Amino acid sequence: MHKCFLIVGCSVLGLLLASCGSKESSEWVTLFDGKTLKGWTIPSGYNGEVSVENGAITGVISKEMFHLRTVDSYEDFILELEFKIDSGLNSGVQIRSGLLENDSTFDYTAGRPDLPVTKRSFKAGTFAGYQFEIETSDRSWTGGFYEEGGRGWLQPLMDDQPSKKAFRPGDWNHMRIMAQGNHFQSWLNGEQAADHYDAKTSSGFIGFQFHDTRNDDLVGGKVRFKNIRIKEL
Repeated sequence: MHKCFLIVGCSVLGLLLASCGSKESSEWVTLFDGKTLKGWTIPSGYNGEVSVENGAITGVISKEMFHLRTVDSYEDFILELEFKIDSGLNSGVQIRSGLLENDSTFDYTAGRPDLPVTKRSFKAGTFAGYQFEIETSDRSWTGGFYEEGGRGWLQPLMDDQPSKKAFRPGDWNHMRIMAQGNHFQSWLNGEQAADHYDAKTSSGFIGFQFHDTRNDDLVGGKVRFKNIRIKEL
């Protein structure tokens, strides 16, 4: 087992939606070397346990949510990766994300049509941005489009969405994400999931969410990511 721990902390960073120097390319670029966490960091203000185990970025779930993000910022791209998530856990792939500069309040949509839109507030320093859901619940919204630290569900998945039957519990799953201008799409194991337009954010970091849990039995569960590559458009 190869295992390389990332030392986490709360270093001071500036605004995080500015470009960090990534260059446009028409070729696929690997974002994870399978051995180290080079090119990745935990956002300022967050703490968590993440390492490389058996060729995969592996985050350990606790009662405190945290994220892992790229050092570089990206705009338009196709992103592909594989993920494996323990039963009962929740996670997600962040894109065009960064820390909120100011305390912010949004109209929040919970996703279900029977639930009203509510106000939800987030403190400055919250890691926020577009997210493609990863979950193990019966509603099967993996691949759905969400805004972390913001408006909530932008596109929950409908009952007839092909991807709802594509998720493989306890196994590796493939996700493909395309962000081009204000158009966002995702596929789960080759089946279409999200297809949505939104013009709020044009660039930011790619990252992974390791969602907290209130269930003591789920503490210590793991979410894993591997074969992460990107093609800038």
